[in-house]
Amino acid sequence: MRRRLFAALMALALLVSLLPVSALAADEGVTYIDENGDEQTVTETVTPVTADDSVWTSGWYLVEGEVTVADRITVSGDVNLILADGFTLDAQAVINVPTGSSITIFAQSTGDDMGALRASGQNSGTQNGDAAIGGNHESVNFGAITINGGKVPSI
Repeated sequence: MRRRLFAALMALALLVSLLPVSALAADEGVTYIDENGDEQTVTETVTPVTADDSVWTSGWYLVEGEVTVADRITVSGDVNLILADGFTLDAQAVINVPTGSSITIFAQSTGDDMGALRASGQNSGTQNGDAAIGGNHESVNFGAITINGGKVPSI
Protein backbone atom coordinates (compact mmCIF):
# COMPACT_ATOMS: atom_id res chain seq x y z
CA MET A 1 0.00 0.00 0.00
CA ARG A 2 2.80 2.43 0.87
CA ARG A 3 4.59 1.67 -2.37
CA ARG A 4 1.51 2.47 -4.42
CA LEU A 5 0.95 5.73 -2.56
CA PHE A 6 4.61 6.68 -2.95
CA ALA A 7 4.53 5.78 -6.67
CA ALA A 8 1.37 7.84 -7.18
CA LEU A 9 2.90 10.85 -5.40
CA MET A 10 6.08 10.57 -7.45
CA ALA A 11 4.07 10.38 -10.68
CA LEU A 12 2.09 13.46 -9.65
CA ALA A 13 5.30 15.35 -8.80
CA LEU A 14 6.73 14.43 -12.19
CA LEU A 15 3.63 15.65 -14.01
CA VAL A 16 3.63 18.97 -12.13
CA SER A 17 7.31 19.49 -12.92
CA LEU A 18 6.57 19.06 -16.64
CA LEU A 19 3.97 21.85 -16.76
CA PRO A 20 5.18 25.01 -18.48
CA VAL A 21 6.07 27.75 -16.02
CA SER A 22 3.87 30.23 -17.92
CA ALA A 23 0.81 28.01 -17.41
CA LEU A 24 1.38 28.03 -13.66
CA ALA A 25 1.98 31.78 -13.52
CA ALA A 26 -1.12 32.56 -15.59
CA ASP A 27 -3.47 31.14 -12.96
CA GLU A 28 -2.30 33.56 -10.25
CA GLY A 29 -4.50 36.45 -11.43
CA VAL A 30 -3.72 38.73 -14.34
CA THR A 31 -4.52 42.43 -14.24
CA TYR A 32 -6.04 44.41 -17.09
CA ILE A 33 -7.75 47.74 -17.72
CA ASP A 34 -11.49 47.39 -18.25
CA GLU A 35 -13.77 49.38 -20.56
CA ASN A 36 -14.14 52.10 -17.88
CA GLY A 37 -10.39 52.53 -17.39
CA ASP A 38 -10.39 50.68 -14.06
CA GLU A 39 -7.83 48.01 -13.17
CA GLN A 40 -9.35 44.55 -12.78
CA THR A 41 -7.92 41.12 -12.00
CA VAL A 42 -8.97 37.94 -13.76
CA THR A 43 -9.90 35.30 -11.21
CA GLU A 44 -10.44 32.58 -13.82
CA THR A 45 -7.81 30.53 -15.63
CA VAL A 46 -5.84 32.58 -18.16
CA THR A 47 -4.28 30.76 -21.11
CA PRO A 48 -0.95 32.06 -22.45
CA VAL A 49 -1.06 32.57 -26.24
CA THR A 50 1.58 30.60 -28.14
CA ALA A 51 2.58 30.39 -31.81
CA ASP A 52 0.62 27.12 -32.10
CA ASP A 53 -2.72 28.55 -30.89
CA SER A 54 -5.06 28.82 -33.85
CA VAL A 55 -8.40 28.12 -32.11
CA TRP A 56 -9.44 30.24 -29.16
CA THR A 57 -12.51 29.04 -27.27
CA SER A 58 -14.46 30.92 -24.59
CA GLY A 59 -12.20 32.20 -21.85
CA TRP A 60 -9.27 34.47 -21.07
CA TYR A 61 -6.03 34.60 -23.08
CA LEU A 62 -2.79 36.47 -22.37
CA VAL A 63 -0.13 37.68 -24.80
CA GLU A 64 3.01 37.65 -22.71
CA GLY A 65 5.98 37.65 -25.02
CA GLU A 66 6.63 38.34 -28.68
CA VAL A 67 4.19 35.84 -30.19
CA THR A 68 3.72 35.21 -33.91
CA VAL A 69 0.81 33.07 -35.07
CA ALA A 70 1.19 32.23 -38.76
CA ASP A 71 -2.11 30.34 -39.13
CA ARG A 72 -5.65 31.70 -39.20
CA ILE A 73 -6.93 32.19 -35.64
CA THR A 74 -10.56 31.18 -35.18
CA VAL A 75 -12.54 32.52 -32.23
CA SER A 76 -15.26 30.24 -30.88
CA GLY A 77 -17.45 31.59 -28.09
CA ASP A 78 -16.64 34.66 -26.00
CA VAL A 79 -12.89 35.30 -25.93
CA ASN A 80 -11.12 37.91 -23.80
CA LEU A 81 -7.58 38.78 -24.90
CA ILE A 82 -5.16 40.67 -22.63
CA LEU A 83 -2.15 42.33 -24.27
CA ALA A 84 0.54 42.38 -21.57
CA ASP A 85 2.70 45.49 -21.31
CA GLY A 86 5.62 45.60 -23.71
CA PHE A 87 4.60 42.54 -25.73
CA THR A 88 3.11 42.01 -29.19
CA LEU A 89 0.90 39.43 -30.84
CA ASP A 90 1.58 39.26 -34.59
CA ALA A 91 -1.40 37.50 -36.18
CA GLN A 92 -0.02 36.98 -39.68
CA ALA A 93 -3.13 35.43 -41.14
CA VAL A 94 -6.46 36.68 -39.80
CA ILE A 95 -8.46 36.51 -36.60
CA ASN A 96 -11.78 35.08 -37.69
CA VAL A 97 -14.70 35.96 -35.39
CA PRO A 98 -17.76 34.16 -36.80
CA THR A 99 -21.34 35.11 -36.08
CA GLY A 100 -22.28 34.15 -32.52
CA SER A 101 -18.74 34.57 -31.21
CA SER A 102 -16.96 37.59 -29.78
CA ILE A 103 -13.51 38.90 -28.96
CA THR A 104 -12.78 41.65 -26.45
CA ILE A 105 -9.26 43.04 -26.33
CA PHE A 106 -7.78 44.60 -23.18
CA ALA A 107 -4.45 46.20 -22.27
CA GLN A 108 -2.66 45.87 -18.94
CA SER A 109 -2.02 49.60 -18.69
CA THR A 110 -2.63 52.88 -20.43
CA GLY A 111 1.04 53.87 -20.65
CA ASP A 112 3.38 54.06 -23.63
CA ASP A 113 4.48 50.45 -23.02
CA MET A 114 1.03 48.88 -23.47
CA GLY A 115 0.81 45.64 -25.43
CA ALA A 116 0.06 45.48 -29.13
CA LEU A 117 -1.81 43.35 -31.64
CA ARG A 118 -0.82 43.32 -35.31
CA ALA A 119 -3.41 41.54 -37.42
CA SER A 120 -2.35 41.98 -41.02
CA GLY A 121 -4.10 39.21 -42.91
CA GLN A 122 -1.04 39.10 -45.16
CA ASN A 123 -0.17 35.42 -44.75
CA SER A 124 -0.31 33.24 -47.85
CA GLY A 125 -3.44 31.44 -46.60
CA THR A 126 -5.47 34.67 -46.57
CA GLN A 127 -8.13 35.19 -49.26
CA ASN A 128 -9.28 38.46 -50.84
CA GLY A 129 -12.14 39.76 -48.76
CA ASP A 130 -10.81 38.46 -45.44
CA ALA A 131 -10.85 41.08 -42.70
CA ALA A 132 -7.75 41.17 -40.48
CA ILE A 133 -10.14 40.82 -37.50
CA GLY A 134 -13.71 39.72 -38.17
CA GLY A 135 -15.29 37.96 -41.13
CA ASN A 136 -13.77 36.09 -44.02
CA HIS A 137 -14.29 35.89 -47.76
CA GLU A 138 -16.97 33.22 -47.35
CA SER A 139 -19.30 35.42 -45.30
CA VAL A 140 -19.65 39.12 -44.65
CA ASN A 141 -21.20 38.36 -41.27
CA PHE A 142 -19.04 38.28 -38.19
CA GLY A 143 -19.31 38.33 -34.41
CA ALA A 144 -18.70 41.16 -31.95
CA ILE A 145 -15.27 42.79 -31.83
CA THR A 146 -14.53 45.13 -28.90
CA ILE A 147 -11.20 46.87 -28.40
CA ASN A 148 -10.91 48.35 -24.91
CA GLY A 149 -7.17 48.94 -24.96
CA GLY A 150 -3.80 48.09 -26.38
CA LYS A 151 -2.15 49.21 -29.58
CA VAL A 152 -4.13 47.82 -32.49
CA PRO A 153 -2.95 49.69 -35.59
CA SER A 154 -4.89 49.71 -38.83
CA ILE A 155 -2.83 48.12 -41.57
